[in-house]
Amino acid sequence: RWLGETDCAVFEGAQGVLLDAEAGFHPYTTWSRSTTENAVSLLREYQPHAQSFQIGVLRAYAMRHGPGPLPTEADELRALVSEHNQHNAWQGDVRYGWFDAVLARYALQVAGVPDALLVTHMDVLSKLPSWKYSSGYQHVGPVFRSLAQSMFINDRLSQFHFPVPLDLARREQFTHELSTTTPFLEECPADEVTVVETLQTLIGQAVGLISTGPTHKHIRTLDALPD
Repeated sequence: RWLGETDCAVFEGAQGVLLDAEAGFHPYTTWSRSTTENAVSLLREYQPHAQSFQIGVLRAYAMRHGPGPLPTEADELRALVSEHNQHNAWQGDVRYGWFDAVLARYALQVAGVPDALLVTHMDVLSKLPSWKYSSGYQHVGPVFRSLAQSMFINDRLSQFHFPVPLDLARREQFTHELSTTTPFLEECPADEVTVVETLQTLIGQAVGLISTGPTHKHIRTLDALPD
């Protein structure tokens, strides 16, 4: 009833796609779906004629709270990034890495192509001499080469997809290999225009919005959004 009475409802994802129960890297996952699946199901059941608009959210760098694969992890980012999340006994440390195009492509593939893409934490660029990113992985193990639907460019893993369904033991093998692979790092000037253009080339989708701070006042539209 409430959905029918309101003009607009916002469903906000609580956890990232890479923690998804079915698509994430076991055992470092949640036990629920963290794609748009739950929100879409609710709309179909209670407001089947409602128009939906999906915004995919990426950071300008990689981040993970607690253990699990973070191929581009970089200690030098820790002192430059200010986070509300801190170390705790349950999750452990907050960890940071350079932008990982391989995992970004995988997450967008799992979640489905969004109607618009928002890149947050772009304010970190002002603190960097250059912006680094990984377009592919080197020294990839046999599981990615034999079991995953993988794409290689210059012998570097650039894109992959799990076969479906996949049991937890096999998914844990992917997790192990992802944790031991070597990212191929490149860099470009840390200015907003160059980084946005590079991001769009890496993930093959336009960046519609960027965020440079913690409130709605820091969000800027780069590309016209659908009505």
